[in-house]
Amino acid sequence: MIANKKAIVLEALGRIVIVAIIIYFFFDWGAKAANLVWGDDAKDSFENLANKLNADDFKVNEGKPAFILLNDKTAVIGFSKNSKEFRCHNCGVGTVETYLSVKKPSNEECDNKPCMCLCSSGLDSEPESDVGTNIKCKEFSCETLMNDITPKIELKDTLNKIYKRELGYEYPPPYPYWENGFFFVRDTSLKILSGIPKGKDRRITIAIEKENLGSVDYVAVCPELPCFT
Repeated sequence: MIANKKAIVLEALGRIVIVAIIIYFFFDWGAKAANLVWGDDAKDSFENLANKLNADDFKVNEGKPAFILLNDKTAVIGFSKNSKEFRCHNCGVGTVETYLSVKKPSNEECDNKPCMCLCSSGLDSEPESDVGTNIKCKEFSCETLMNDITPKIELKDTLNKIYKRELGYEYPPPYPYWENGFFFVRDTSLKILSGIPKGKDRRITIAIEKENLGSVDYVAVCPELPCFT
């Protein structure tokens, strides 16, 4: 009798283990398949944005809406021509002025050129100083831009609009701004901030604009128009 009970218990445990293994591999495969599909989708939207910025019919003094698709813990970062890094100033929460920085990749697409890059994996951060944070990326895919990115993109007016519309008051200083590029990130852990409110959707509505400043044509990518202030 005791032997039969042990056999029944062992058989039940064996079935539980088998079911657990099947469930693990099912969800692991499903997650990888979803990442594969979404990854291609996100890469397509990234390349589409680069094509819009480089298009011949994108004229000076023109601004228009666009969008990007981002998977969790991925980002799209723009780097101006002569920059060594992008900086997002005051993009965290608090009253102390801070910054986060992303080193410009040393690849053919970005070497002494304006470029935009998709960080598709390995997005992480580490302290650089008491007020600075360094953003790291394991895998960059980059596209060269035909026009340089404006040196500074202010986010004050955009944030004030959003805060007034949704909360009824203006965004408190210090005000975020982007230096030497642009930065859109999707990190549901809220570990990495970009200076603009985070949404839950993969599809992020943005804006692109081109202006002539001092006889040089610049492009900008921002949360909403106008990008140049």
